[in-house]
Amino acid sequence: MDFKGGWVYFNNDFIPDQQLKVREVEFSNSIYEVVRIIERIPLFLEEHLIRLSDSMKILGLAPSFTSKDIRNIMLKLSELCEISNGNIKIELMLLDSHKYLACIYFIPHLYPSDNSYKIGIKTITHRIVRPNPHIKQSIVNDRIRNEIKHIQTISNSSEVILLNKKNEITEGSKSNVFFIGQNTIYSPLSKQILKGITREKIIEIAKVSGFRFSQCIIPYSSLYRFEAGFLTSTSFKVLPINQIDKHELDPKHKTIITIQNLYNQLIENYCLKNQKV
Repeated sequence: MDFKGGWVYFNNDFIPDQQLKVREVEFSNSIYEVVRIIERIPLFLEEHLIRLSDSMKILGLAPSFTSKDIRNIMLKLSELCEISNGNIKIELMLLDSHKYLACIYFIPHLYPSDNSYKIGIKTITHRIVRPNPHIKQSIVNDRIRNEIKHIQTISNSSEVILLNKKNEITEGSKSNVFFIGQNTIYSPLSKQILKGITREKIIEIAKVSGFRFSQCIIPYSSLYRFEAGFLTSTSFKVLPINQIDKHELDPKHKTIITIQNLYNQLIENYCLKNQKV
């Protein structure tokens, strides 16, 4: 477990992170959410908790917290750690008999540089199938993460785009992926992927703003048809792709720039609405 800030919320109490390390608590089988904090405001917290609750129900767990509870814990944690901007992880360690222990803590983060948003990033594809893509579960993701880290290192790529057994594009290793072509924004089918919070916001923006949008199967062989592509996630926001394997894409496509601006405005409006008076 990677902590940041010196404090964690564990088992209904705030404790120094060193105490948790001493206890050697093992979170090898857990479900989790990562929430971005902007000026001590948990961004889109409600949607994250809905997704976490859905994951819990799939595993036969009953949620015992409210959005208000989690928001207050995050605010207190932000004060204790003296961190106003970053990523907080909500992690539920799965125990026997449909029980769990909750741990909430700041984690190290790496946001894209301003230049990456302008020129895009290099990506590479790899065939990996998540057993249950709709749940963020550590026992599965840790194994896949190690494989992906190796691929990124040897290819010098910023992100890995996953392919299923049919050689169809599904999602990024830690992001969702969109493509642009023929005046349409395309996304892989929801049933194949983790329905990212940022992804859902982008879909809403696209529809409300009048963009043509399509969810469909995207074969790897169809990449040449697209003019541009971008990734979305809690940390990435809207990040252009300039290359997938040997396929070059336009990171400065006008649709990407418009989507970036609209998403940043959505974040600003959310923060204004939820800031403490």
